[in-house]
Amino acid sequence: MSKTNSEHVMTYSKVGGNYQLLIKTFADLQAVLELDEAFWALNCVEINSLRMDRRFLAFVDGNNDGKIRTDEIRSAVRFYLDHVLDGKGFENESETLELASINPEKGAALLESAKLILKNLNKPDAASLTLAELRNDKAIRSRSYNNGDGVVTSDAEQPAEINARIDLIMKTAGTADDISGVKGVNAAILDKFALESAAFLAWDDKITQDDGTLLCFGENTAAVYEKFLGVKEDIDNYFLNSETLEFFSVEPERVAKKELSADVRAPQEVKAMLEKSVLALPRTDCTLDLNDKLNPLLRARIEAFFALKEGAALLNDGKLSAAAWNDFKKIIAPYDGWCKAKPAFAAAYTAVDKEMLKGAGTDEIMTTLKMACTNDLNAGTALAGIDMLHKLMLYQRYLKELLNNFVSLAQLFDLEANSPLQTGKLIMDGRHFTLAVPVKDMAEHKRIVADSNICVLYIELSSTAAAVVPPWKTLAVAVTSGNMRNLFIGKRGLFFTVEGEVFDAKVTAFVEQPVSISEALRNPFYRFASFVGDQISKFFNTKSATAQKEMGGKLSSGKLPPAPAAAAPGSGSMLLMGGGIGIAALGSSVAFITKQLQNVSVWDILSVILGIILIFGGPVVIVSLVKLYCRDLSRFLEATGCAVNRKMRMNRKMGKIFTFLPIMPDGKKIRLRVASRPSQGSWKYTLTGLLVTLIIIAACAGVWYMRGVERNRRTCISAATAEKSVKQSAKPCTKAAGTPAPAAKAPAAKAPAAAAKAPAAALQKK
Repeated sequence: MSKTNSEHVMTYSKVGGNYQLLIKTFADLQAVLELDEAFWALNCVEINSLRMDRRFLAFVDGNNDGKIRTDEIRSAVRFYLDHVLDGKGFENESETLELASINPEKGAALLESAKLILKNLNKPDAASLTLAELRNDKAIRSRSYNNGDGVVTSDAEQPAEINARIDLIMKTAGTADDISGVKGVNAAILDKFALESAAFLAWDDKITQDDGTLLCFGENTAAVYEKFLGVKEDIDNYFLNSETLEFFSVEPERVAKKELSADVRAPQEVKAMLEKSVLALPRTDCTLDLNDKLNPLLRARIEAFFALKEGAALLNDGKLSAAAWNDFKKIIAPYDGWCKAKPAFAAAYTAVDKEMLKGAGTDEIMTTLKMACTNDLNAGTALAGIDMLHKLMLYQRYLKELLNNFVSLAQLFDLEANSPLQTGKLIMDGRHFTLAVPVKDMAEHKRIVADSNICVLYIELSSTAAAVVPPWKTLAVAVTSGNMRNLFIGKRGLFFTVEGEVFDAKVTAFVEQPVSISEALRNPFYRFASFVGDQISKFFNTKSATAQKEMGGKLSSGKLPPAPAAAAPGSGSMLLMGGGIGIAALGSSVAFITKQLQNVSVWDILSVILGIILIFGGPVVIVSLVKLYCRDLSRFLEATGCAVNRKMRMNRKMGKIFTFLPIMPDGKKIRLRVASRPSQGSWKYTLTGLLVTLIIIAACAGVWYMRGVERNRRTCISAATAEKSVKQSAKPCTKAAGTPAPAAKAPAAKAPAAAAKAPAAALQKK
């Protein structure tokens, strides 16, 4: 096992409130083995929730239960450390394995397999092997001498006599399928050829060395024998029937089964009847008269045989006797026995040159081919290490990525990389949502993720192409920043997988939770606006219903309001009159509002509005802020099948990693004016806007004026009160109690009152 430096320092990163080990170098692998599982980010993860090479995950999942646990991670790390010396490929996550990095002691078999693969790829001197080359199984096994199946094929690099012998064996003894996809021969076919070729030659030599016994009719023996086989059974049956007739002394028709019948209008029935019938009616003299009636189905073959000179020699006045027929069978019997002894495989060997077969089963070429098959099988032992070599190369490529998403979750928060826990990104509402995971059971997922305080929307993937099937049906997407104002069930967007595939996405469900602090602070205003809108809508709906009810009552009682006088067409004075009345009404309304608000300060109004907002939204804001602080990423991951060790709090900065607005690209900003269609009566909208503006200005001016008048009135009253108090304090001391005041001074007492009225009169005049 490769040992790390005893002075190696482990690097930890604080993620979600927990310190997690970072795996960056080859030396960090030993730290993984030394780190207690309690400090790992995950203890278990389902394979289906990881977006990684499936063969790599199968290698790591040692018990094939569909889950990866900490003990299986440790086994994978040990395997890699045992079989490599140099970890540069691990650090670079390289798909190229340097042969020099393989441990020559524990990795000797892997090294042999790698060299054999390179030899089969016509790269015997190469010092490295790529993952793509290793997975090109067809190219690796295309060389029949080194692919491990024991099959040897024709090859341009072989001697011509070897290729010729392989072709001969394939034509006679059969073929075997090579892994490379071509036909060849193996050891079993070579043994079969040796036995069959020897047996065929031994059988064929009998006819070659014949002294005339087998070839009883010379060169015509084969032709005579062929015709003989066509009539032998029928003639034998005829003579047997004739001997039976003579032995039992019965009628010929009975022996010939004359009772058979058929419908002459049905050719198939007639043919079937004739096939069951005899060659001819039997005769007591045991002779076959060719001039007599013969079975129509057999006549042609009988005539063809006796047309031969060897067959015609058997006839006497057109008749064939039983003795002559038996003598003929004795003559051709040796040839018949030789033909019946012909091997079943002889047809294939008959088609080739017999000279090529002589000695072919035991010569040096056959020995060379057998050795080639044996060597090819021995190469299979080395090629059996391909799986282990494949495992080593996949660990070099993907083990670092897995560790940084299992021992720690560093890659999940890396803006430059895509974590295997993420399936892709959702584009919706002008934002990117990158934390999307597959969901098998939505109800179960909702139950678990509800405690995470993370807002989750569930999307359903689909494709417009019938042949393209999304890899997942339902995904859970975390909404971690921004707001939820424009997200609703039924909203559509696009989902991009990491591999670049694009699918339609549709929101099907929500787990509603606070998304951001700004949204939490705006919620009270949204709720207050909604409340005010509802109350206004209820008020006007009530008034409208009352008015409609009153109008309905008048219509039902027949008391209709008088119709207004018709105005003269195009009369401008009526328009001005109507406008004047409207302005007057608006003015009175403004005066009424001003009068009602003159004793109410702006701060009072703002205090009331703020109080209402706090009543509506205060608790909501507090609850939202608490939930935002307690957002738990570990619960979200656990809902997907991960066993997370510790709670991972998602802060505001982490939330912007998974949900964000893309940055506008740099470039010239061109402001375009949107064209609009010309509309009729646009002056009406302009006039309405001016009137509304004037009303607002008048209302503001009225409020300002009335407040000024009120201030002046209060100032004058204060001044008068002050003056009165000053004059009263300046009077001389009065007499003792009970002494009446002089009558002459009574008018003078009215002076302060008159003086007090002066400011009020001046104010009224003003």
